[in-house]
Amino acid sequence: MTVRLAGRFFRMYPKHEFLGYAKKDLAFSPTDTAFLLCDVYGIGYDEGDQDVHSEWEGLVSGQSTSREGEIVRNAIRPALDAARAVGFPVVYVSNSAPRIGIKHSACGEQKWDTLHVVKDEIYAEQNVDPLEYHAGLSNVLQYSAVIAPQEGDYYIRKHVHSGFFDTRLDTLLRNLGVRNLVCVGFALDVCLGNTMIDALWRNYHVLLLRDCTYAIEIPGVDEPGAWTQRWILYTECVIGCTTTSQAWQDACYAALETASSTPSDLDAEGSEVATETAQRTA
Repeated sequence: MTVRLAGRFFRMYPKHEFLGYAKKDLAFSPTDTAFLLCDVYGIGYDEGDQDVHSEWEGLVSGQSTSREGEIVRNAIRPALDAARAVGFPVVYVSNSAPRIGIKHSACGEQKWDTLHVVKDEIYAEQNVDPLEYHAGLSNVLQYSAVIAPQEGDYYIRKHVHSGFFDTRLDTLLRNLGVRNLVCVGFALDVCLGNTMIDALWRNYHVLLLRDCTYAIEIPGVDEPGAWTQRWILYTECVIGCTTTSQAWQDACYAALETASSTPSDLDAEGSEVATETAQRTA
């Protein structure tokens, strides 16, 4: 089964007179494409739970976190359902706190300086091996039911922004024969963005669902949506293509409809045998 749709990219040529947006025909099969969700964890996304929040939120800014639940429910979840319906492998990439001395690292120092958080504490998980990971009662990495991983999904723990750095993600994708990634999640300018850039360096083709993400916008600096849109354009200029959640859904369900209305090889072979038999009988 093949899902076909048009991806959008941006042409930065000729010099000083850019041609701008263009479309590119793309084709994705469950045998060569994975649906990747980056840091979509968090509580409070289920209907009626809008007053429930994690102890710490990765999008940080209220200007950004106010959009997160809506994006998860109305854009990411329907796109994920469409991917599951077609049979694309689903890969969750999530923050974590392995016992590797992160608080002594330059990354740990930077997080303390700019966010005043200790990663070993906020990303401590329940039900992990305490020999390998920091275990604790933090609720930061818990999942709302609407977006929680399901049986059969793949789950990769990362400990810096990129889902590829020092993780098993590349090995997983290679074992699955994946060459294309359909990407959603947060934050577009940090973890998702770094993961997509590292995917490009490893020769994966990237498709971002541009309404299935949001960046960390700073009130008083960024107009609502402006920094996110700039990162979407950055993706279209130097990383890959983008499309919308609805376009992805429409393409997936169109592929399913085509597949269901096309006779299988076995059916076709059976029809030919029946025809030959009828001709001989006549």
